[in-house]
Amino acid sequence: MNLERGSGLGSMKACPIGPACSLHMERVPEEIQTADEYVPVPLYFVPDCPGRYPCKILLTSKYDVRVYCIEGVVNEEHAEARFDFETPAFKALTHNIPINNETNNEWKYQVTIEGKWFYGPPVLHVGPGETAHYPLTFKPILECVIMGRLILQNEDGMEHVFDIKGIGKRPLALEHITVNCQVGEKTNISIMVPNYTLTMLTFKVSSDLPMVWGKPDITIDPDNPAPYILHVCPWKRGVFKGNKIINKILATILGKMHDEKKLK
Repeated sequence: MNLERGSGLGSMKACPIGPACSLHMERVPEEIQTADEYVPVPLYFVPDCPGRYPCKILLTSKYDVRVYCIEGVVNEEHAEARFDFETPAFKALTHNIPINNETNNEWKYQVTIEGKWFYGPPVLHVGPGETAHYPLTFKPILECVIMGRLILQNEDGMEHVFDIKGIGKRPLALEHITVNCQVGEKTNISIMVPNYTLTMLTFKVSSDLPMVWGKPDITIDPDNPAPYILHVCPWKRGVFKGNKIINKILATILGKMHDEKKLK
């Protein structure tokens, strides 16, 4: 710390006010060359745990009194906590992570997210004396286990680091379709099949209902849905239920994507 020297300052006594700070020199030298405008005052900062350490340094003499306000910021060496996300593929799950501001200053955090398919706002504002919640979302597009980190960097250097883990489970059906049709007449249904990846994919299609059929495969451009035409032709009256046509498509999507990752 450099102490600016003014005319008539004389010798000053220095006293730190703070549990984590100490001065290496109790008295500012009185005899200093005229060319010197500043006096170096060594300051030791020895925190015992992460957090904020406000400190005041009081310098007194018979000519002047000066107070310097200093705040030390100590970040965690390891992640503060870990948050686990578990959700079916294509279904978003959001955790609201609380950030408490016990100071009198407003905090503005720049947010960095490490980990595929984790999403959240790039900036978080926390008012003085308030608690804000950061909405972190995990939305996988296949069965997976993703490890990552959430880093919130304040403008004053304070940092919060959280470990995050996302588990993508087997996907649920994208939609439930009801088809009203006549016996012996073919009815066509268009189903939109998504491709959330950045590569072109080809999917195989199957059904557990013998009266339902269509093309054996469908190719979809990157990051784009495509229609799949489903044909339904019942041979008798009644209500027929099947729940595997969409699941089969999605299961094949997952298998295809895993195979491509292995080839790469």
